[in-house]
Amino acid sequence: MSRRWPIPSQKTNASRLDTDHHRPSTLLCACPPALDRILRETAVTDPDPDSKRKSEASVWKRRCLGLALLWITVSVATSFATVRGFLITPLHVHQSGAVGDFAYVMADGPASWERLRAASDLYHQQRVGRILLLNQQYSAGWNFVREELDSRVRREIDYLVLFGVPEERIFTVPSLSDSWMSSLSEAQSVAKFAPDPKKMVVVTSPPHSRRSRLCFRRVFPQRTEISVYSPDDPGNSAETHFPIWIEYAKLIVYWFFA
Repeated sequence: MSRRWPIPSQKTNASRLDTDHHRPSTLLCACPPALDRILRETAVTDPDPDSKRKSEASVWKRRCLGLALLWITVSVATSFATVRGFLITPLHVHQSGAVGDFAYVMADGPASWERLRAASDLYHQQRVGRILLLNQQYSAGWNFVREELDSRVRREIDYLVLFGVPEERIFTVPSLSDSWMSSLSEAQSVAKFAPDPKKMVVVTSPPHSRRSRLCFRRVFPQRTEISVYSPDDPGNSAETHFPIWIEYAKLIVYWFFA
């Protein structure tokens, strides 16, 4: 006798289908516990996109404000001669007791006049017997007394004479061909004019002094005693308010290529 299995009612089948529809599939939810934990943490801690953008914008605003305040602080601080003098100090070389056979005055620039005054002081103190200048022949303007155009070196000679230096104690050094390292070119010109002095003094402004000593030291033999004399301290020079970073950059370039 065959056994008959009960046929579920339509209502029971419908109820079971409804339950299966709302129950998540165990196959779809089957994932490693570590991955499940990461997904849950990500879902909980992931910030709102708008909130994240606002947070990043706030960070950049704070950074820009900080940079602006830093720029203002540096700009205001470096407008004072004392601060600029402090920044120039590593570039400054000065031997207050400098003595030599002659003094060479580094050429060019508005600081030349303070260098010439310092050279005249050295002459009157009998610490040097001669003053050497680079023979710069470019025009320096009209001379109404002589009624002719003055060269740069002519103006410098007149300036020294004005401070009591006899013209016969002033000598000009022929200028070599133009070089992108002008200070080194000056040292080479002086070496050609006076090849083996025992002692010499290089007169230049504070920001330029260490680079000048480097150039003359590279050109002249070690037996030559080279002193560098600055007209004033770093905070009172005619070059105090010139760009300082340029002198640091030049010093590095000269150190490697001079």
